Amino acid sequence: MTQEHDRQLIALGAHFDLALAASRQQIDAMPEIMGFEDELAGIEAASAPVEAIAAIIQAIYAHTPAGIAVKTKAFDWLYGRPGYALAA
Repeated sequence: MTQEHDRQLIALGAHFDLALAASRQQIDAMPEIMGFEDELAGIEAASAPVEAIAAIIQAIYAHTPAGIAVKTKAFDWLYGRPGYALAA
């Protein structure tokens, strides 16, 4: 199961990266001037796919450095560590 878990994590890591890039594009495309509630709703909607993938990643146990790197990236994004802000 060790290799299978890490293969899953690496594949999910690629999906995470794509979702994060799409999220950033959606946020960048938001109007400059908008109400707080609308802005918050837009950011939440744009980040929902990234959050869902990150949650799945966190539920899978890592066995190799590559798997641990994927989990670390997802953890950093979920908990607001530097380097993974939505609008970089």
